[in-house]
Amino acid sequence: MSRQSLTAVLVVGLVVAFGCTTVQKGTAAGGAGGAAAGATVGHYVASVGSGPGALAGLGLGAAAGAIAADRYYGPEQTGEAVADEETINELTRQLNARDTKMVELESAIEREKAQQKALLQAYEKARSEQPKPLQANVPAGVPSSIEVTAQGDAVTFTILSEVLFASGKADLSREGKAALDAAARSIRAQYPAAAIEVKGHTDNVPIRYSGYKSNWDLSVARALSVVRYMTQAHGFDPSRFKTTGCGETRPVASNKTEAGRRKNRRAEIVVWVNKPSW
Repeated sequence: MSRQSLTAVLVVGLVVAFGCTTVQKGTAAGGAGGAAAGATVGHYVASVGSGPGALAGLGLGAAAGAIAADRYYGPEQTGEAVADEETINELTRQLNARDTKMVELESAIEREKAQQKALLQAYEKARSEQPKPLQANVPAGVPSSIEVTAQGDAVTFTILSEVLFASGKADLSREGKAALDAAARSIRAQYPAAAIEVKGHTDNVPIRYSGYKSNWDLSVARALSVVRYMTQAHGFDPSRFKTTGCGETRPVASNKTEAGRRKNRRAEIVVWVNKPSW
């Protein structure tokens, strides 16, 4: 609403006040002033938001009403009100001052909106730049005897010992070499610079007919066989490897059943994606 329209609303209020009692005049004038201020705030609410607009409207309506009521229902409560030019000019001046405040408030809110938008954009950019979680992708050519899993910064290729070795032995079988060939191709293609840890695992059945003193010794020997094959047959840099013999200390299933013991006898090739060396 324009300032001319606001002034017209005030004049109508003052005219209505003529011919009424003193209290009625103050009420009418206060209502007209409040209406004008409410119209002004209504214009801004749509653009600056309901929260600040509502508070500003409440203050402006009260101020305009107080100004008008003071003109027509002052402490003396006597005499006739005169809608003279001075009165209209005073009300217009008061509204112009509030109008300036509203413009300042609108500018402040727009600056706040711009800051919030900038913060949101910065947050979205930071989130998009965060490293995405690893995916346990199984490339074509990797046999079903290899289980590929991802957790944290590591991708693990798990191969059952019965695929890699004969019972109680640490020499790779033909089938075991084929499985390692597939794992090596996948690691070279997807993680060419990652550090690699090879872990040997056994069940808890004591060694009886083998040259190894314990399951721990056997697990170390098997892990070394895997590392030796990948460095010699596939040209991996030995400095990228770490060998760990876990023996029976890291079971993934119960050793009370044959099926559980079978799962526990395994070799794990752990690829540490974000670690280039040891």
